[in-house]
Amino acid sequence: MDAARLQSMRQAADHLSQHDPVMAKLVADHGLCTIVPHTDYYRSLVDSIIGQQLSVKAAAAIKQRFRELFGGTFPEPGLILGKTVEELRAVGLSYAKANYIKDLATHVLDGRITFNKIDSQTNAEIIAEANNWHPYESVASWYLW
Repeated sequence: MDAARLQSMRQAADHLSQHDPVMAKLVADHGLCTIVPHTDYYRSLVDSIIGQQLSVKAAAAIKQRFRELFGGTFPEPGLILGKTVEELRAVGLSYAKANYIKDLATHVLDGRITFNKIDSQTNAEIIAEANNWHPYESVASWYLW
């Protein structure tokens, strides 16, 4: 955990401990939160699209088949664009999800969506950039952003 994140977690734990006795006990018993956020935003968004409105088990199976379609690894946007919608559907994606993923790959490759500066952007800046990609309004992207 980097120093800035550690400091932020300490401040959050101190605040919670001062204002809620139950949280104070949890912080005392378990220490600081050790959850590390995902930083591969592109992959997180694709995974969220794949798993949206599916059971965890079904989503895991489709994600596995999706990776297998690309040799067992998570594909970069260019590799996704090399597949047809029908090939993506064959691994279990719906027509809409296959198109969303291909469209996201297009937007990433042509620079309309970038993820390299998301950590330093305000919510308004992120939303403005996300407006370049219509399906951003889906629940998946709100979990990410």
